[in-house]
Amino acid sequence: MTGADVAVDGAVLDLLDAHGGACAFLSAVFLNEPDAALAHRLGESDLVGSWPLPDTTGPDGLDGRAHLAGWARAVFPEASWAAEDAPEESVIGETVAEWMRLFRGPGRLEACPYESVHREEEALTFGEHTVSVRRWYAAHGVEAPRLNVEPDDHIGLELAFVSHLCLGALDAAEAGDLAGLSGKIEALSSFLDEHLLAWADEVAEAMLAHAGTGLYLGAGLLLRGTCRSLRAAFC
Repeated sequence: MTGADVAVDGAVLDLLDAHGGACAFLSAVFLNEPDAALAHRLGESDLVGSWPLPDTTGPDGLDGRAHLAGWARAVFPEASWAAEDAPEESVIGETVAEWMRLFRGPGRLEACPYESVHREEEALTFGEHTVSVRRWYAAHGVEAPRLNVEPDDHIGLELAFVSHLCLGALDAAEAGDLAGLSGKIEALSSFLDEHLLAWADEVAEAMLAHAGTGLYLGAGLLLRGTCRSLRAAFC
């Protein structure tokens, strides 16, 4: 789908809303250190039943949600989701250690979250793709929160930007701005093609190869399924 294909209809708006929500959730999983509050939200919200994308993502969507729900139950074995429930701190500690090993360091990252490392010959951060992503952000009123400290092409930031474009398109539709809606979807399609979908599957596969916790096995599956769904919907 490109901007030229778009009119204000419910199907398009539903796709934008669903993918914006999915990308915002995955962005938070990649960027933030896991904690008991995340497990509580996952359990309380019934992610298995409320994941925004349709099951056209195939088994990745269903299996990914099941892994995340299982992780939430491991953190809170009573699964009552009451505020006074005590989390299993050992599970949280194991998950934090895995988050560090996969995405943060120290040492070699098992699922490196930076586009430049995946796509450039030198495999270094702050490469040409980082600069290109930064220009994309600036063109749409976005700035990386830790500019010049954390590379702009972190997968969590790129997912957040995709969500931002989806929400911007929805805002344009609500305002009756058909040209704005078309422009945002055109930008979304181009950014996905030039950046996120050119490398995100590599991160998903690395997560599935190296993760042991339900949180990151599930997130890897959901990332792979979400990329498949984005490609079908907007590229």
